[in-house]
Amino acid sequence: MTPIPADPHEPAPPELTLGDGRKVKLNVPGLEPRAKPRGSSERGAAEPPRDNPAPPHDPNHVPV
Repeated sequence: MTPIPADPHEPAPPELTLGDGRKVKLNVPGLEPRAKPRGSSERGAAEPPRDNPAPPHDPNHVPV
């Protein structure tokens, strides 16, 4: 299966290649790498079971 094309998870730092082949890293205000979200290792409490207001379903019943 081929992957779905998308933006890379960690984009490369901005670079500019000059006409003679040299690469220059750009330092532009506002293009700093974004802060990575911190995940927590704790899970939330389990949800209590919910009441099912629907009447029980009889698989042998056929509407006429």
